[in-house]
Amino acid sequence: METIINYISIGIGLVLSIIGIILQIKSSKKKEIAFSIKSNNLISSSSSMIENLTVLYKDYKVENLTASKILFYNRGNETISKQDLETIDRFSIKSTDNILDARLIKMNYPPNNIKLQHKTNEKSIYIDFDYLDQNQGSIIQIIHTGISSDNLQVEGSIKGMKKLTKIPQEQLIRALPISKRGKKILALSIVIAVIGYFIFSQTILFDLFMQSKNIFVGVIGMAFIIIVMVSWLLPIFVLSEFMRRLLKSSKVIPIGLEEFME
Repeated sequence: METIINYISIGIGLVLSIIGIILQIKSSKKKEIAFSIKSNNLISSSSSMIENLTVLYKDYKVENLTASKILFYNRGNETISKQDLETIDRFSIKSTDNILDARLIKMNYPPNNIKLQHKTNEKSIYIDFDYLDQNQGSIIQIIHTGISSDNLQVEGSIKGMKKLTKIPQEQLIRALPISKRGKKILALSIVIAVIGYFIFSQTILFDLFMQSKNIFVGVIGMAFIIIVMVSWLLPIFVLSEFMRRLLKSSKVIPIGLEEFME
């Protein structure tokens, strides 16, 4: 029984250590703009095979037409300010084809004052903002003559950042890493485990159950042992789930920008 206790203690300690390391890494100060692109091809060049068919978008003749959404936000924990954008390699969205239209369709914090600079039929859109705190950003809709997300790229050099981070659209998730209720359950499970460990470590109580010739006392003792052992295993499962969600938290869509997935 002592061996089991040791193994469970080591398991909980190991999981807690890993979570501590992850939290330490995530808490380090950094600026990081993450982005993702989702596209819907509306018209392909196959339409040109139909005789006498002409497709116009705002009087502009097109053979390919694609609507793309670009999600971008500050995934770091340090504020990115307007001054950080003042480089010769401006923060922008570029296309290999013509960009016919661009507009902001969602901001999760309007005081960021996000603005787009774009001239019709040009292949670049420049992005400006006053500042971005953690998980603040926007969704931009672009109408262009490309055929997929591969025709677009988010580029630029920002002070204090090595590079922009691209997240594949299919890897983004909606769920929050862990809710307040989940954190309470985690804390409660650890408290239960500590109490169970303390009670079970009292060998006098354990011997009383095991050495009793009374069947009723023996059954109660076995039930008590099972409950205590479960109380030790519960934190391991809860901590493992917490760690799994923590590892995925970098791909969670910020609150207010879930529209990107629609």
